Amino acid sequence: MGDQRIRRALSVKEKQGFIHHLLGDVDALEFMLKEDWFEKDSPRIGAEQELCLVDHDFRPSMDGPEILRSIPDPHFSPELARYNLEINLDPLDLRSGAFTRMEAQLKELLTDASAYASPFGNKVLLCGILPSLTPRELDPAYLSPQARYRALDLRLRQMRNSEFEVHIQGSDELLLRHDNILLEACNTSFQVHLQINPADFRDLYNWAQLISGPVLSICNNSPLLFGKELWAETRIALFQQSLDIRNKTNDLRQRKPRVNFGEDWVHGTFTDMIKDDIARFPLILTGETEDSIAQIRKGSLPSLTAFRLHNGTIWKWNRPCYGIHRGKAHIRIECRYLPSGPTPEDEVANAAFWVGLMQALPEQYRHLPAKTEFNEVRENFIKAARYGINTELKWNGRSVPAKTLLLEELIPLAARGLEKSGLTSYEAGRLLNLISERADTRQTGTRWTVGQYRELKKRCEPVEAQLELTACLYEYQRSGHPVARWKTLKGIERRATRIRLVDECMTTDILSVQEDDPAELVARMMDWRNIHHVPVENDAGHITGLITATLLQKLTSRGSLDPSLSAADIMVREFHRIPAGTTVLDAMQILLRENISCLPVMSDRRLCGIVTDKDLARVWEKMNAGSAGTLWPPATISGN
Repeated sequence: MGDQRIRRALSVKEKQGFIHHLLGDVDALEFMLKEDWFEKDSPRIGAEQELCLVDHDFRPSMDGPEILRSIPDPHFSPELARYNLEINLDPLDLRSGAFTRMEAQLKELLTDASAYASPFGNKVLLCGILPSLTPRELDPAYLSPQARYRALDLRLRQMRNSEFEVHIQGSDELLLRHDNILLEACNTSFQVHLQINPADFRDLYNWAQLISGPVLSICNNSPLLFGKELWAETRIALFQQSLDIRNKTNDLRQRKPRVNFGEDWVHGTFTDMIKDDIARFPLILTGETEDSIAQIRKGSLPSLTAFRLHNGTIWKWNRPCYGIHRGKAHIRIECRYLPSGPTPEDEVANAAFWVGLMQALPEQYRHLPAKTEFNEVRENFIKAARYGINTELKWNGRSVPAKTLLLEELIPLAARGLEKSGLTSYEAGRLLNLISERADTRQTGTRWTVGQYRELKKRCEPVEAQLELTACLYEYQRSGHPVARWKTLKGIERRATRIRLVDECMTTDILSVQEDDPAELVARMMDWRNIHHVPVENDAGHITGLITATLLQKLTSRGSLDPSLSAADIMVREFHRIPAGTTVLDAMQILLRENISCLPVMSDRRLCGIVTDKDLARVWEKMNAGSAGTLWPPATISGN
């Protein structure tokens, strides 16, 4: 859980004082490690569940802060966006029944979350990236009101000093600029913690890096963003790019991103890694701190608040952490790349798989820097994020399909690790069988989501398909069946559409022309593409006019177009346009009242789409599905 005690600005005095305490925390850590103050023989596990809130139409909700205020349970905490909440599960001793208790508490708290969300008309959903998200939910109004997130947004924008850029290419391509950090809020995770013996930190952390690619290949659940099919685990690319405060330069200087997998094996101790992070990554936030050395002199365990706050703004996929539990200090590794969903059962199985592998660390995989190229391990992680279960991984110097590696080596190894930790063969087998079933069928959350989405797009508007997919996901999660047993529904019941806004039915693949383009060329292009409306833009990308098929017919009724005419010479300069977010019903009324057949849709003075009478007629028919004889009167419109 993030520390909420944040100040918004960083004065020089504040920064100096915070760094003084941060360095004191490093000294305290070194002393505690040297004097053996850490718990080492009682491994524990924990988890953080990030979840999404959706309204009755399965759109992202705005009600998260209000719902949270109604929940009298400290297990719940806010998240970056108003449509997210977080559940912090209790730490558990890693022994027989640990994952059964984790699953029971998780389901109980999710049931509570649903009960508290219901009076607000909200539903709780587990997914790596909510399928019904649109760029509209990147508006600052969706940012959580908590001081921590407002301060984080402010500081990252100040440090970036330019818009955030996202470019992800998969089956589709997403290219986007944005001016706040809400792109990061699109990601929801199931973060798993494992307490370790500090003496084993180097070997266990390196082992955690080695297994990241194979584990991710079977746990992916985030293939879509804004209706585009991207990576098997799009969160990996999106999280890094959405919080990347580095500016592009023409020199060769390399700066590490704050969201990163790592550049090399760990060669030193826990504190060596912390020192490197402090040296590499500037402060983002400051907050209340304590004098750790003074606490140690009193014989008390320091909270290391400065270190923990700074460490919380460095988002390693395997993150080292410090904590205190039942009066004893500990070190743990946090696995941050596991996505939320598709079901609680799948999440706990993912956690058990990772923990089992961590506990099973074979002797031959110690001292990894001398045995394996780190670049191969990082490549495995990226390939698994891109391609999921269908990827080929490098393992022990050979290329092996992820499915083969999982079934023949890693799942049996995880079983040994869980049994070594005291789990019964029944409990370990029940959880790992879910992983095996996914590998056997090649059905991860990602593969089911993509298959269902493609079926829906055959009969739905793109945004409508996103909403219907979210509804299907919700129903399947309630079924209690793990994702490997889900079916792709080919026959979706026809019902009234969930579309309400023009953004959700407009055409965004727009053919536009420049003011100085020859009118003759524009006419040919419209004829080739059978297009009835073409916007005209100036050099700044602003729409300045509109050319319609009706207009061209009038101009050519007495012969061919004069070759000397440009688009600017023939375009209509006065035309109706509407802002993004306009309702379908309002757009219909404008078309009928003005006797026109299309409306450019604008966002910040730029064209983002065009909606026509045919688009709206199609939506109107779906709005009245089941109401015989209810027709929108587009036949009364003579489009111009």
